[in-house]
Amino acid sequence: MASKYEYLKIPDSNGEFLICIKRHKFDEELDGTSIHYFMPSFTLDYNQDKIIRKDCFIEHAHVLGYKTDGFVLSNEYEFKQYCKKKFNEFRGELSINPFAQANGKQEPIYTDDEICSLNFHW
Repeated sequence: MASKYEYLKIPDSNGEFLICIKRHKFDEELDGTSIHYFMPSFTLDYNQDKIIRKDCFIEHAHVLGYKTDGFVLSNEYEFKQYCKKKFNEFRGELSINPFAQANGKQEPIYTDDEICSLNFHW
């Protein structure tokens, strides 16, 4: 059974609850397991010439602990919409190399599974 804290929204720098995060259980060598959260983020992989997920790790104490600025419950649908929004923002910041276009290179096609994956990506 999923926890009610599986998907949360935390405040951004303006205090609005717009950042969607997902809970993830890490298996640790000495302590067993620990629960942390991650926020979807994207970067450019120059080896593949492709945008890839590279999530931001957020400690449990910054979400539900004493260092928190509050949170709002969320769901899987809102998390996936947030992933798409972050992907489109990152994609909009990139500029296409005109020499690559002249040589016939095209931007790869990205699936929803790549963009909206519910798994943590290092």
